[in-house]
Amino acid sequence: MNTPSLYHNVPEAEYRAVDRLSYSGAKHLLKSGAHFRQAIDYPPPATAATELGTDLHARVLMGKEQFDAQYLSLPEGLDCRRTADKKIRDELRERAESEGRLIRPAGTLATIEAMAASVEGNPLAVALLAGAEIETSMSFIDPTTGCPAKGRMDAFRRDAGAVIDLKTCLDASPAGFARQCLNFGYGIQAHAYLAGLQSLGIEADSFIFIALEKSPPYCCAIYSAPAALVELGKRKWEEACRRYIEYTAAGVWPGYSPDIQELQLPNWALSEFYTDTETEN
Repeated sequence: MNTPSLYHNVPEAEYRAVDRLSYSGAKHLLKSGAHFRQAIDYPPPATAATELGTDLHARVLMGKEQFDAQYLSLPEGLDCRRTADKKIRDELRERAESEGRLIRPAGTLATIEAMAASVEGNPLAVALLAGAEIETSMSFIDPTTGCPAKGRMDAFRRDAGAVIDLKTCLDASPAGFARQCLNFGYGIQAHAYLAGLQSLGIEADSFIFIALEKSPPYCCAIYSAPAALVELGKRKWEEACRRYIEYTAAGVWPGYSPDIQELQLPNWALSEFYTDTETEN
């Protein structure tokens, strides 16, 4: 993946090993170079939450038939304190390993099915994903900074010039998901992917979220990334690109400034302070 292009069927581990700046790497780098290197050199182990997200993406993007061929379910109510149940679990683990499949508790797979059903019950979500290029990786040179970069799209509709991204969330309402977009820097991802495609000569001008709640009734909603979010992401992405180029050239990945700095309060706090002051007067 060192040549700028689109790449299909690239395993996740192979994609992660490519030494280029990604959206997730940019978020670490905007905190500090040290945080970026920590995340790259010592990636955190998978948690139940991240595992669920990965499995859900696989189920929604590859479809039930292909998903079922890659996963095995532990029986409901299995109690491994009992010798017989422990034997069943161990046999299933051996089978999964020999067949190259993943094994999950029955309850986890039931949750994934319920969440997937919400997406598949939305006609627009089904139409967006139908015929899309799934889990396509790309390698590109950022057109503004010259930074070597990469991205991995959940889905891409070449005919519509639209990148489609599945996001799990606590709140898929317009206000709730807007907060999540800002808190998790989704604008960075939207700009980077669109800029990357455009740099490869591929028309792309739309970034669409399928927002799916992680708790019952697993409601989903579909949103297009507004221009303001993408523009905010552009500024942050390009700052991360500049740091990546600078730190890579120097071979030094600094943490925070060693100097005394004046603490900058957020705008909402300043607004609240001045409002309170005016009320007292």
